[in-house]
Amino acid sequence: MKKAYWFASVLFLLASGDVIAGWYRVSNYTGQIGSYPVHLSIQRYDFGPGKSVMGSYYYDKHLSPIPLYGQEDKGGNLSLCEVHNEKEYDAVVMHGFKNGFDSSICPLKFTPTSDGAVGQWSDARHTYAVALK
Repeated sequence: MKKAYWFASVLFLLASGDVIAGWYRVSNYTGQIGSYPVHLSIQRYDFGPGKSVMGSYYYDKHLSPIPLYGQEDKGGNLSLCEVHNEKEYDAVVMHGFKNGFDSSICPLKFTPTSDGAVGQWSDARHTYAVALK
């Protein structure tokens, strides 16, 4: 099952543009986090009280997808957290959140624009500008 998710994530990253399929919307981006080239794909879901965004991104240098989950607020701003291990993957991606989660802890925050997205990625030690097309 996990291999299928990774394969699907990579396929989403290879496509470009937005795709709308009823209850979810897929957006694919290329750009940079700081000076590092990246590809990012997200799927926005319009149901359920918990997570409303899932996806993945990878740094072009490493080509290893990093799963994402998060929320989109009413203004269209996205807060995305990274999945770092198998336990977190099972808890978050496979089961979701019944009562939402605190998206303020997520390192990746950006706002889609007419020609991409802008924002920042930050952790306890670093902050990088995010620029996506």
